[in-house]
Amino acid sequence: MSERPLRLVRRLSGRASEFTTLLTSSRRPSRRTRALIKDLESAIYGVVRFTRGHESLRDLNSIAVANGFKRVVIINEWRGNPGLIVVYSPSEENLVEIGRLKIAGVKLRRELGRRDAGQCREVVSSSKDETTIYITKLLADAFQLRATERPDTDYLEVSLDGDQVTIAPRKLKTNAIFGPLLRVVVPDGSRKGQA
Repeated sequence: MSERPLRLVRRLSGRASEFTTLLTSSRRPSRRTRALIKDLESAIYGVVRFTRGHESLRDLNSIAVANGFKRVVIINEWRGNPGLIVVYSPSEENLVEIGRLKIAGVKLRRELGRRDAGQCREVVSSSKDETTIYITKLLADAFQLRATERPDTDYLEVSLDGDQVTIAPRKLKTNAIFGPLLRVVVPDGSRKGQA
């Protein structure tokens, strides 16, 4: 296994931004999961999507360490749909899990009728409850975003909606949603790594 696979080299070549997060999926993702990963890459600054193929978690760790990624985010599936977001930190030995979020619902950018894109660099919590604050901190850590109350750039908004939390990329000037809309819940026992 190469620590710099050709498919990653092609993704990184010609792009000048600073890459902090490697975003990938389970080994055989559905079309919907691939579309979500593509939407997240276009909506969040510093994210690079990577086609996992047959790479193991240990291989992903080696790739992340060799290329200077600070986080690895894997979107797993449940019955052919995106079902779980797992955040890892690369280390010398293997990936260390930081946290996870269960995906309760997804609206892709094309389903929202949006064509415009943006690059979120900040995350904002619109609620002050424990769950929303935990998810805000986890997203800030996962995607190396700045957690703030008053954004200066495009941002991810984390808001409480009943027993679920909604994550929405928003434009700073128009406050319009421009990326995938995610509804998530925190699975039981997943706060062990408190972001």
